[in-house]
Amino acid sequence: MRDKYKDKKTKIIQTATVLFSEKGFHAASMQEIADASNVSKGTIYTYFSSKDDLLYSIIRYYIDHVVTKMGEEFEDDLTPK
Repeated sequence: MRDKYKDKKTKIIQTATVLFSEKGFHAASMQEIADASNVSKGTIYTYFSSKDDLLYSIIRYYIDHVVTKMGEEFEDDLTPK
């Protein structure tokens, strides 16, 4: 059941990223994000306390993704060249 919640949260983050980039942070509403994510607005507030919190979560999500990818690269036995 936990993975189901993680998938919803990830879907909201990814959808909000697209809407924020297309419309801007202030112009994109939580209702638009909910509609595009196929969840209720209340579901968004289950995961995020505010739109600002959602934005911070997006930043954390993508930073974690980049750090994970960088770690994978360093695990490979690469030559110095």
